Amino acid sequence: MRDHAALQPQFVAEVADWLKSGELRTEETVVDGFENTAQAFLDVLRGVNTGKMVVRLDA
Repeated sequence: MRDHAALQPQFVAEVADWLKSGELRTEETVVDGFENTAQAFLDVLRGVNTGKMVVRLDA
C-alpha cells in the first residue's frame, strides 16, 4: 500500500496546517482514572466511543 509514498511529506504538511487552523478536528472520548480502563476497553469493543478512546491517568 505504498502507491503514494512519495506524497507523504506533502500530506503531512497539509494536514498539520489543517489541524493547527482548526479546519480539521479530531474527536476523542476521554475516561478518567486507571480504575476505568477495563470499562473503556469494553466500550471501544462495543463502539460506544467517538473517535479515539483515551484513558487519562493522574501523574
